[in-house]
Amino acid sequence: MRQITTTSNHLLLLFLLCLTTNLDLFAQGLNVSGTVNEPTGTFLPGVNVLIKGTTNGSITNFDGKFEINIPAEIENPVLVFSYIGYEPQEITVGSKTVFNITLLEDAEQLEEVVVVGFGEQKKENVTGSLETMDKKLIKDRPVTSTSSLFQGTMPGVVATQKTGQPGADDMDITVRGNSSINSTPALIIVDGMPAEMNNINPQDIESMTVLKDAAATAIYGARAAGGVILITTKRGEEGKVSFGYNGYVGLQTPTKEHQFVGAVDYMEMRNQARVNDGALPLYTEDQINEYRDGTKQGANWRESILKSSALQQQHNLTVSGGSDKIKYYGSGSFFDQEGLTANTNFQRYNMRMNVDAKINDRLNTHFRTHIANSTRTQPTRSVGSAFYNANIYSPVDPIKWDNGEWNYVRNGNPQRWLEEGGDRISNWMYTQMMIGADYKVANGLTAYIDYNMNYKHDRGTAFNNQHDYYGANGDLVKSEPNWYEDYNASTIYSGLQARLDYEKNFANHYIKGMVGYSQESQTNNNGKMTKYNYLTNSIHVIDGGSMNPTDWRMEGIASEWALQSVYAFKDKYLFEANVRVDGSSKFAPNNRYGVFPSLSAGWRISEEGFLKDVDWVTNLKVRASWGQVGNQNFHDAQDPNRITNYDWTATLASGSTVIGDQGVSSVYYDKTANPNLKWETKETTNFGIEGDFFGRLIGFSVDIFKNRTNDILMNVPVPPQFGYSAPRVNAGVVDNNGWEVSLRHNNSIGEFQYFVNLNMFDNRNNVVDILNTGPWIEEDGRVFTDVGSPMQSWYGYKSDGIYQTDEEAQANTAHYELTNGRIKAGDIKLIDTNGDGVIDGDDRELIGDQNPHYMFGINLGGSWKGFDFNILFNGALQRDVVLLNEAAMPFALQATPHEWMKEKAWPNSNELPILREDFTVNDPGRYFSDFWVQDGKYIRLKNVTIGYTFKQSFLSKVGATNARLYVSGDNIWSSSSLWSPTVDPEIDNGGRGSSYPQVSVYTTGVSVNF
Repeated sequence: MRQITTTSNHLLLLFLLCLTTNLDLFAQGLNVSGTVNEPTGTFLPGVNVLIKGTTNGSITNFDGKFEINIPAEIENPVLVFSYIGYEPQEITVGSKTVFNITLLEDAEQLEEVVVVGFGEQKKENVTGSLETMDKKLIKDRPVTSTSSLFQGTMPGVVATQKTGQPGADDMDITVRGNSSINSTPALIIVDGMPAEMNNINPQDIESMTVLKDAAATAIYGARAAGGVILITTKRGEEGKVSFGYNGYVGLQTPTKEHQFVGAVDYMEMRNQARVNDGALPLYTEDQINEYRDGTKQGANWRESILKSSALQQQHNLTVSGGSDKIKYYGSGSFFDQEGLTANTNFQRYNMRMNVDAKINDRLNTHFRTHIANSTRTQPTRSVGSAFYNANIYSPVDPIKWDNGEWNYVRNGNPQRWLEEGGDRISNWMYTQMMIGADYKVANGLTAYIDYNMNYKHDRGTAFNNQHDYYGANGDLVKSEPNWYEDYNASTIYSGLQARLDYEKNFANHYIKGMVGYSQESQTNNNGKMTKYNYLTNSIHVIDGGSMNPTDWRMEGIASEWALQSVYAFKDKYLFEANVRVDGSSKFAPNNRYGVFPSLSAGWRISEEGFLKDVDWVTNLKVRASWGQVGNQNFHDAQDPNRITNYDWTATLASGSTVIGDQGVSSVYYDKTANPNLKWETKETTNFGIEGDFFGRLIGFSVDIFKNRTNDILMNVPVPPQFGYSAPRVNAGVVDNNGWEVSLRHNNSIGEFQYFVNLNMFDNRNNVVDILNTGPWIEEDGRVFTDVGSPMQSWYGYKSDGIYQTDEEAQANTAHYELTNGRIKAGDIKLIDTNGDGVIDGDDRELIGDQNPHYMFGINLGGSWKGFDFNILFNGALQRDVVLLNEAAMPFALQATPHEWMKEKAWPNSNELPILREDFTVNDPGRYFSDFWVQDGKYIRLKNVTIGYTFKQSFLSKVGATNARLYVSGDNIWSSSSLWSPTVDPEIDNGGRGSSYPQVSVYTTGVSVNF
């Protein structure tokens, strides 16, 4: 074993002494002493020595010596010796008083393996950039969807949740940010095959690994440009049959909730806004006093549609077991989540069966099947529409008249939509089946084959009831027709993978090679039909009204060849190379195939002679990688959410028109084809260093990466007289560079074991080329993309606070003329940045970045005498947040102001402009400026889980092998720099705060195994 240096000894002992408490060295009883060493005889300082069943303990000194007093009342005392990186050892004291203890290194930690592309690899020999999620986070935390586990837990991985609505609360996951104008979602691989993450029951997951650089992802080819998430589900183990149950019941509440002013404040503020605009007040004092003295009651539209809490629950049953010939794992689960609004619910049923069979010494087979059935219920009129209208309706507009009739306000009545509007029911049936085998051809040579089939069927129906609205006098005001919609969509995916692996150890060398082939095909079928004007609200069949059908179908085929080689010398010098050949029907035959190579290397410095004898260095490795991956996803020019398939060839569309008095059907080419389209290519360079010290007591990893995406698939502008949509071309180049840091600490003090994990990361993208087509200005002029700037940056005027006097406003002639003399004291002061005496579009510039920066996660936990806890924080130290319309400006679209607006509007403070009914003077939509870019940094207590695992002495009496009770809370607390204290810090950037709220969830549950 390595010789321990004196300086290192002092540092380690000082650290451990600071952490160690409750040492009872002087109590009366039996004095026991001794030394602790490792197998080579080197003494171990800082080893925990604990009297089992008590909190009495000691630690070894510089020379590995210890001394402990065992109280006389303890019968048959047992000493427990534990040290990070070594297997714990228990010694019965008996009559002995002197002990010489040898601790063995923990083989499991030394040989820790991680899941990588098409197999496993020793963690210490990995040369690509990847992260593995802690198994305790997966096992012990109750979540509604698997994607929720990624928030704050892995550097470089951002999970964004835009809504808490049941069935729509899945998170968008990006790995190392965006490197393309097109969509590059992370590829989800479950048990070796592409699948959907959020259909998986989190309790079925054994491990999750994220591959981040091209060296790690290149083996997965065309769909891996956005990173790869590898999920392995649980397997059966040899032994008797084991049954398990894990279930919880939880309560949901909004994390933050908008607070609107009441009727009196609304009327007074609106009167003031009108006076500020030079108009007469709208409400008299008598009218205001009717609400002040309670004669009339004001309405709170948002409270009327939002419940204070809702239940959710999940129940999971498992069975596993097997022999040396066959092993199996099966599970079934039920998840139910009620909504915070009426008529809103989500349910999911899951079933999984994994079977592994050993046919003989050469042949093994496996079978995986997973079935998920989900049903989401929501009002026919969307929940988002209900919240939007509830946010803008006035508190002086009653929800119902005194005669009990629903009030029709502007767009309708959101509470009536939710309670009586009808149901929109979406049902998803997801089935995945995989069968495969591996055959040992010769020593070290193994052949693998897998076939995977996924079928997803989406059936949706909606019936919108007819609504008649009557006024306070009983007269008919508005009638809304009924309609019925029927929607069907299906996706059939099939994939075949075959590969040949060769693995060999000889002398100090390790080599591994792989050659593989895969082919994938996918067919999408979609159809929708809507009919109107049903005779009654009780007829819910498609043949009852006029028709508006839509049908479409898409197919795609991809095939790939892959080569991989891995080499290691003395587990010290590491090298890996991959070559992937991808083919896709999205490109013409002459450009159908792309070749994507990757290289990576590593050097385990800790295995060199000059560090071999430095005991406190457990592992130290540097690594570097370079590689390319392709991307074939490009979006419809008219519909950014739809990915197109055949832009390389002309396709036909049908339509109809009227010529003269006759209806005429037509068939036409619907776009300009470009047969020269080719693969979009992302090139990644990564440098990393990682280490563990004092037997994994402390660890760290640092990565720096540079990504460049070339030949980005994009549309170029064409003149109107061209007659078609713009052709797709390979034109864009985008850089995306960043860094990631993680720190970890694991230790035990007596029977108390704990860990602390910290991570922080950042990335910045920059547009290098868009074929001289910039700038692209979108979203009413607020969003800007051009060479030299991040994609979709905030773009607008510069401001200099708020005018304090009318004279100051009039002196700014450029701004005064822009608004036709309407600006005054209390309005936002815009700057003529180019100094030409005119404020116009030429004065706009970049004023913010939509992307969050300096994202971080803090995870700490521990266990003691059966109790365990886990705490998770996440957040961002820089985020430019923009909220629009009613979320930012009082009386925007006549919306009801928030409470915070009353306090911050000028002249109460300079944080918000003067109240105006004519809000357009300061409209963030019309005159968007950096005044409206808020500091969005935040920290959130994402999760706290506390559990207790029952002792085996108790469990054996009831026939159980394991039992744990736990309580957990998600989204418990947050703090941000946003203007409003009632806005969730993860609110949709660029939105108006009208979505279903984020939710806090408090659960209690139990897991039992028999």
